[in-house]
Amino acid sequence: MAELAAPIPASRRRAGVLRRPVSLRGVLAMCGAVVLALEIGMAIGAPWVAPSSPLAQDLASRLKPPGWVDAAGTRHWLGTDTLGRDVLSRVIFGSRVSLVVGCASVMISAPLGLATGMTSAYYGRALDAVLMRIADVQLAFPLILLVIAIVAVVGPSLLNLILVLGISGWVIYARVVRSETITLRAKEFTEAARAQGASDGRIIFRHILPNTISSVVVLATATVAYMILLESSLSFLGLGVQPPTPSWGGMVSEGRNYVSLAWWLSVFPGVGIFVTVLAVNFIGDRMRDVLDPHLTL
Repeated sequence: MAELAAPIPASRRRAGVLRRPVSLRGVLAMCGAVVLALEIGMAIGAPWVAPSSPLAQDLASRLKPPGWVDAAGTRHWLGTDTLGRDVLSRVIFGSRVSLVVGCASVMISAPLGLATGMTSAYYGRALDAVLMRIADVQLAFPLILLVIAIVAVVGPSLLNLILVLGISGWVIYARVVRSETITLRAKEFTEAARAQGASDGRIIFRHILPNTISSVVVLATATVAYMILLESSLSFLGLGVQPPTPSWGGMVSEGRNYVSLAWWLSVFPGVGIFVTVLAVNFIGDRMRDVLDPHLTL
């Protein structure tokens, strides 16, 4: 009976999920992975993929529609903007900003929230009370408003944007990890390790951390999409990456006054944001299926 009640090892559980028939969610995740891989390749190879410089201006060619061919025979597949710059080139280079901000900010907030939540739950008492009250205070403010206030003080730049988003996003990780650590701290295997004289560090890194990392990975995947949306929103408001550096949010902002005259200025960078966020969410849904610690066969 004890064997029947024992939990299924994580490796067997994940292998069992991967052996299941391909579902719609799996197909969407594969499509999302392909799209995201193409975008990452496009961002890395932007100087070679983009047909022209994203900063090259030609006022005589401003606001030309998609597919327009200039006097030199160069085709502008997505048209030109208000300064005659090639929209396709700016969309390609703008993908760099969104992907870098989304991934880098999560790489800051995830470890910070993981360490805070695990420390708070494991040692408890006064430390837990102090850290969670700090988290409560931050949660009282909408994240977008908090980020806007901080960026307005420290100044808009790519580095400041990454640091502000990374440091501001630790709370959700801390809450999730704290909840799981409290549960794991009371499990039999943790009590057995403590009874055998294992140190706190060994218990945390050998027994608790491996059982919480899957939730953090799934949460981080979803958070990347949210950070991309935040970066685009801040750039739209003029608090993100500053011109002339291309960013999708900034391009949408630049084209909002020309929607009836030159719809392509806002539509194509908006499509870039939509496709990227959708692809990341599809991948996140599939990762939740594979890594969900509560998933049973």
